[in-house]
Amino acid sequence: MTISGALPDPAASFGRELSEFLRRSGIICGEVQTLGEAIRKGKVPSIENSRQLAELRSPPLDSMNYWFMNKSINLYGEAFIKIIALQQNKEASTTNGIDIVREFWKEKEIAPGELKIGDGSGLSPTNRVTSNGLVKVMEYAQTRPWFNSFYAGIPTMNNMKLKSGFMQGVRSYTGIITSGSGKKFLVAFVINNFHGSPAAVRQKMWKVLDELL
Repeated sequence: MTISGALPDPAASFGRELSEFLRRSGIICGEVQTLGEAIRKGKVPSIENSRQLAELRSPPLDSMNYWFMNKSINLYGEAFIKIIALQQNKEASTTNGIDIVREFWKEKEIAPGELKIGDGSGLSPTNRVTSNGLVKVMEYAQTRPWFNSFYAGIPTMNNMKLKSGFMQGVRSYTGIITSGSGKKFLVAFVINNFHGSPAAVRQKMWKVLDELL
């Protein structure tokens, strides 16, 4: 069993834990304040006389994307959409990230109506993405130098590289299928408002996808 959760302010949580550890070791600490909190208050501290104790670097993006895709770690997606906004010198918010993503794909000739995005993870019921839009995204990905690491992150299902999506009344698969002859197919298969059990619909979709092998 896996139990996961989110910290609302990881930096502050780390600061409090470190401060408590130092106090138990007999080291007197002042007030714990994160750089982000100081910036929000307009009181950026001077680092002129400060000394770096340690540095912990994030895993590279392709590594995080691998787990985001393979294990559906939705919190990663929510963080990604915010960091996209931050990279463009905007406030790290979901709204700003979504605006940037939609504008990016608009420039790649994917109409805004094909990518109605409500969050970073895909869990929001307000998300509306067409199969045509998904295929165009995959077509673009194939042309990029990072495609190999992206491809490695797509889960393997029944000898197919497909990322699944599921919520009430909706099931989808998007990815790449390689036939026995070596021919590759870009696939976006979406079923909306289906009747019956999710398991039964999944089996019917697999029967269609198996025809491409």
